[in-house]
Amino acid sequence: VARLEQLLHQATEEREADLSKRNVEIKKLKSDLSQLQKSSNETNKRIKTDSMKQELTDTKTSEGKCDRLHQSITQLRTQLAQAVAEHRQSEQVLRSRKIKTESALETWIAKYDTDMGERQEELEQIEAVYKVEKQQLEDLEERFALLEEEYKQNH
Repeated sequence: VARLEQLLHQATEEREADLSKRNVEIKKLKSDLSQLQKSSNETNKRIKTDSMKQELTDTKTSEGKCDRLHQSITQLRTQLAQAVAEHRQSEQVLRSRKIKTESALETWIAKYDTDMGERQEELEQIEAVYKVEKQQLEDLEERFALLEEEYKQNH
């Protein structure tokens, strides 16, 4: 019985020592878990803070780019409107010049046609007179040749 009590006492001490070791290990694991949770929470907070900072930076950068693009679009639209207005004005001047040139050309062509018509009539009249005079000359030359022949025969 003493031996059994001693074994019981020894088993109880071993069990208590084992329990004590396990309790120490549990406390250590709980402490490690607590540290891990704290570290994890701090890391999560830091990541969230960094993410929010990055998001704000990206948002500001994006808004800045959008503003610059809107300004650029406005400026380009203004330039386009100015260029269109200038080109329309230039086109109007060129059309006016074209109309004046075409009108002047038509006037010159009409004058040329009139002058050529008058000269053609004049040429036709001169040719008609020339034909008549040429016929008269031929007739006179014929008569003169006859008269000359008669004169040569008589003298």
